[in-house]
Amino acid sequence: MRNQVGILLFIVGWLHFSVNAFACDCKTPTISHRFRTSDVVFTGEIVEITDSHKVTFQVFRQWKGDGIKEIKVKVFDLPDICGDMVLRKGLRYLVFASKDNQSESEWTTNGDCGQNVPLTQANFEIKILDCIANMSCNDLPLPHN
Repeated sequence: MRNQVGILLFIVGWLHFSVNAFACDCKTPTISHRFRTSDVVFTGEIVEITDSHKVTFQVFRQWKGDGIKEIKVKVFDLPDICGDMVLRKGLRYLVFASKDNQSESEWTTNGDCGQNVPLTQANFEIKILDCIANMSCNDLPLPHN
């Protein structure tokens, strides 16, 4: 009996820790935080992808940055993390990117945890960005972080 209880506790413990080890635990920052900490915020379409995950976007609309028509962004993406950014030519995204610390002319973004949003799913984020850009957020509750 004692042996069976020990085995049962081992199995329950193993299942508990193995499920937690593989569970998705993304804490995506708020849109206002991503806006503040990014150097450029835009919607665009992927027009080219290189082997090193450098993605060229044709920019459609921009909330932050200097009138960029096309931008190359290095996408840091760990495989199989929740909210991976699918990199495929023709897909459109709302992108939050920052200057690369190593190079003044390069940009980086995190492709994990849904930080960049497919344009087809970005309606709410775009409303908040419009609100932030126009400084009139009367009809939208914004987080204060």
